[in-house]
Amino acid sequence: MAALGQVRTTFWDGCTPARTAFVTKFRDLVAAMPSEKQRSRALQLAIPPSTLSNYWSGRRMPRVHTLRAIFEAVRAHAAEGLPVTLAELEELRSYAVEGRQERDVQAVLVIAGSVPAARVPASAAGRSGEVPATGPAEGPAQDRHSARSAKVSETLEVLHSARASGDLRHLIGTAWSASRTLSEADFCDAVGALHATGDTDLAEALLLADGQREAADTMRLALALMGAGLHSSAELVMRASLPSGGGTQS
Repeated sequence: MAALGQVRTTFWDGCTPARTAFVTKFRDLVAAMPSEKQRSRALQLAIPPSTLSNYWSGRRMPRVHTLRAIFEAVRAHAAEGLPVTLAELEELRSYAVEGRQERDVQAVLVIAGSVPAARVPASAAGRSGEVPATGPAEGPAQDRHSARSAKVSETLEVLHSARASGDLRHLIGTAWSASRTLSEADFCDAVGALHATGDTDLAEALLLADGQREAADTMRLALALMGAGLHSSAELVMRASLPSGGGTQS
């Protein structure tokens, strides 16, 4: 908890993407309470301020019966309708607590509101090693190529050239620069194009070059990749972002 009961905005360092997704919605729930001070909120929820602080940061996860009690307490004190349902919270919690890494991408879909929690397919996260589809840009290869931006074409050309010449430093530098400068649409186009030509090593270089993405950026990129049909690439990005550590429940 921040000093003087103020609300913190950061997450516990050990949060997985699935845990972050749950905590984000949990924060939305608690923020529906009239008071903006965490100590006052904890008092109304009948839990210690330190416990609310741990739930808020993601360091600890509430047990199901505790989550339900908190939900009912918030509903009793909130002046307006709640921004999240109990079913949605329980679904996100199950992803986070089970610790099943393949569900992290599914949790991202739920938190982003792309699909209802109950309708996320079990295969949404893909399987390591699968060759992903090329996404919405389906159709004749010539059409896809003609629609490709100059930045993407240049990036692909430089990556192939660097690999052919054995210039690993230039290859990594190009991949890192592309991950920082290309739009999400162009980035997905580049990854899809590399997979389509069998250059999975270059695709992975693009996906993993930026090892300093913020959690929100990682979630946005994973969603964009999944929207483009690149499920295994989205899974790779999410897995690469997973920190070590598990946290506790209470």
